[in-house]
Amino acid sequence: MNTKSLVLGIAALGLAASSFAQGTISFVNSATTLVTTNNGQGNAGNSTSGFGTKIQLYYQLKTGATAPTALAASDFLAGTVGSWVLMPGTAGNVGSPLAGRFGAFAVTTGTDVAPAGNVWLQAVAWNGGATTASQASAAATYAGVSTVWSQGTGDGASVGAVPTSGLFTGLVLTPVPEPSTIALAGLGAASLLLFRRK
Repeated sequence: MNTKSLVLGIAALGLAASSFAQGTISFVNSATTLVTTNNGQGNAGNSTSGFGTKIQLYYQLKTGATAPTALAASDFLAGTVGSWVLMPGTAGNVGSPLAGRFGAFAVTTGTDVAPAGNVWLQAVAWNGGATTASQASAAATYAGVSTVWSQGTGDGASVGAVPTSGLFTGLVLTPVPEPSTIALAGLGAASLLLFRRK
């Protein structure tokens, strides 16, 4: 084999590997970054394993210093996430090992993020039995989102760990309005407008 063929072969191998590149993130929380619930009536507490809460990450490739617009709980439940991408893989179970906590789980970005790249992250959580955030709309009675933060990813040999303080600050699950409640509110608003015009 001549030198030219060897160099071309190595270059082709490098290009093929980079086309399948992914960044990796390890995600875990601490006693200061808990997942809590609030029913809107002053009843709040740490989410327990019996509540069936899951947590998952959305990401965007970091291309500048300005953070992207954050998702609202209603956005991910409705599937209107804009340029946010759901990290593939299994969601974490909240309430295990302790109420409000979740054990470490590793996830990877899509191939649009190079190993050791930078991403914007936002955590979303829900209850109701759905195994991923994209399935949560049908059964969730509580949902919540974190703030957006910037994070470096791992390079395949190492994992970009989310620090247990500073970036992910926890999140609060609040009740998801039932569709009938929203419809009733819409009818009430329409009737007010109708009577106002007369």
